[in-house]
Amino acid sequence: MPEPASRSPGVGLRALLVLPILAAWVALLVVPGLAPAWLLRSLVARFAPLGFLAVFAFPDRGLRTTRVLLVATPALLLGAAAALVALGWRARDGALPGPSDVLLPTLAVALGVLLALAWRRGPFALLLLPLKLAFLALVAFVLATVLAFSQAQREPALRTTVPVTAAEQRQLVALLQGMDPWTLPPEEVRTVRIEQPQVDRLAAWLLPRVVSPERARVAIVLPAEATVEVRASLPLAFGRWLNTSASGRVHVDRGRFELGQLRLRFGRSAMPAALTDALAPPLAAAIRAERPLRPLLAAIREAHVEPGALVVDYGRADSPRGPIGELLQGRPAPTPRPMLERPPGKPARR
Repeated sequence: MPEPASRSPGVGLRALLVLPILAAWVALLVVPGLAPAWLLRSLVARFAPLGFLAVFAFPDRGLRTTRVLLVATPALLLGAAAALVALGWRARDGALPGPSDVLLPTLAVALGVLLALAWRRGPFALLLLPLKLAFLALVAFVLATVLAFSQAQREPALRTTVPVTAAEQRQLVALLQGMDPWTLPPEEVRTVRIEQPQVDRLAAWLLPRVVSPERARVAIVLPAEATVEVRASLPLAFGRWLNTSASGRVHVDRGRFELGQLRLRFGRSAMPAALTDALAPPLAAAIRAERPLRPLLAAIREAHVEPGALVVDYGRADSPRGPIGELLQGRPAPTPRPMLERPPGKPARR
């Protein structure tokens, strides 16, 4: 049965009405002093309204399939584009946001789209939305748990990492300072060779800043020519472990990162090679687009992997320092901590 034609205004007129409101919300987010502090602290409060407003740029549809294809999907794209504009405008170095910068705002935009679709269906649909989301989250959790335990093993593939001593930390800081491309003369090209033991110590020193050793044991291995492998052992309940690994042929030529022969293993099972080969190009593009990696990749003339060693030829980096630039300067950025408000009347600690 064909869907009845909507008597509401067309897409063009709706867009003319909604786009200025979207632009006003983006301006509220990017212009200093306009948005209240509570709004800037909440990612959902900042970006969910973009998805909510974007839905009303498209006429409602009666059938669920057409509503997903002709309303929800374009509204998500429109809201995500507005979020990308807001993120790029606020970037301190003027660089475009990377994939990791956009992921959480896009999820907030998707939540706004769901709220607007439920709003159109009426109060009952709006009341049911939290229950539907909770049910879907429960189903996803149960399926992920069943999948993880079906692939779990009794022993971890990785041993507990030995903590890096203070003397080893000083050696690593000296190594990083010697690799700093921001201090090189303009025409100089330098070659550095990092052996597997140095990779192990760097991983044991830096990875705990990203993930707690109690939640995951992670190792980076250079097992063969042009091959990098990342291994992880994740503890589950009842003394079980989920051992995972990802490997691929890695090469950097004149700042362009390339990834081939990607292989992923999840517990006892390996993903099909046809699927991982299809995932390799978009994953390489996502790595090239990451903001912290762009300055470093731009400075690399060539980087290749030998069995047990990483060899990098690099020149001067002229772009602003990011987190990796601070690391190579010998001053690793501290792990981010939540901002706490000072109690009224209590002076700041000096």
